[in-house]
Amino acid sequence: MYSCSYAAGEIQRVFRGHMGRKRVRGMTLKKQHSRHLFYLHYLCIQLQRCFRGYYSRKYKHDQARRKRYCRMIEEKGKEVVEQMARYAQEQAEREAEESRIRRETEFSKLAENLHHLTSTAHIRGVYNPVIDYVDVIYNNHDDYIRILIYIFFTDAHHESFTGGEPHSRCSEGLAANKRYYEEGSSC
Repeated sequence: MYSCSYAAGEIQRVFRGHMGRKRVRGMTLKKQHSRHLFYLHYLCIQLQRCFRGYYSRKYKHDQARRKRYCRMIEEKGKEVVEQMARYAQEQAEREAEESRIRRETEFSKLAENLHHLTSTAHIRGVYNPVIDYVDVIYNNHDDYIRILIYIFFTDAHHESFTGGEPHSRCSEGLAANKRYYEEGSSC
């Protein structure tokens, strides 16, 4: 009986070994098959990726068309910059012209109430002096007007302002104006 049970145990042992090896071989084949399948899936993904890139570059995102578009955008940008520069220059010219017109209208509004200070044909006014006299004695027109105002307001009270001594520039100005008025009245 012992030999029978030993033989049965030996058969079972060999059979279990055979079944284990068979199961391991099946698992190894299955593992290799899944690895090979993963490798093929990877290759398919790479192939699809390359084809999609090619198709996209060829038909959807044409590189030559994109370069043409970028050049067109750059040219349009330059045109816009040039238009803006021209517009800024025109606007500056318009503003300068408007400023000039505004100054002229303001001056004419201020000057239209000063008609009594302008000269007539026979007698020169305050703002229209003897030219030779102004050029020789005074540096500018403002000095001449200041002196004339001084002469007109101080002539009657000459002694009180100058202490009896006539101011040399005032007396020269008064003499030149008197000569001009006498010459102008004889015409």
